[in-house]
Amino acid sequence: MLSRYVYVAIFVFLILTLLACAISAGRQYKGLGKAVSWLDISFIPPILGNAIIVIANRKWLALVGCYIYYVGMDFVIYELVKFTEVYCKSTRKPRKVLGWIKWVLLADAIQLLINPVTKHAFDVRWDVINGEVFYFLVPLAGQYIHRLVDYGLFFAVIITFAITIFRNSRIYREKFIIMFVSILAVGVWETVFILSKNPIDRSMIGLGALGI
Repeated sequence: MLSRYVYVAIFVFLILTLLACAISAGRQYKGLGKAVSWLDISFIPPILGNAIIVIANRKWLALVGCYIYYVGMDFVIYELVKFTEVYCKSTRKPRKVLGWIKWVLLADAIQLLINPVTKHAFDVRWDVINGEVFYFLVPLAGQYIHRLVDYGLFFAVIITFAITIFRNSRIYREKFIIMFVSILAVGVWETVFILSKNPIDRSMIGLGALGI
């Protein structure tokens, strides 16, 4: 396994590159460029949170990283839905749909943020791997709610892209297929991380690559 400091360096590089991409995208196009720009910006909190978790040598620091990571994933899902609506032109009433989604994700973020008081969402434990201390997530009820919300909306995005690919002629399908495969690959990678119980979420590299 690569050193934890190598992963932190990779995460920092991705954050800086995503910032540059967000600025560039915002300047290039109006509607789509703004959606891409905000999507790139939304990728930064989860990557930052993971960098903190990887480098953490105290429980409180690992918890701070977890809050940034998981609330950041709500931000990612919201911006991914917005991007999908613009890219696929998937609904005639985007403001109404996005309004409901925003409130659902906001409620999820709040239930995560009150975890220090309620202790219902998650905790962290430490373990020694190759002589180094790493912190692992211990999911509780609130964490499963968080996953249900984010994965539910993620699958909605995947289905939207699949329908768009099916409805378009061959000449227009390629641009949708590329995004469909890229987003799906990152989702699968994240799922593998969750199931693997690995202390380092390498899927953040895929998330950064998707943004770039």
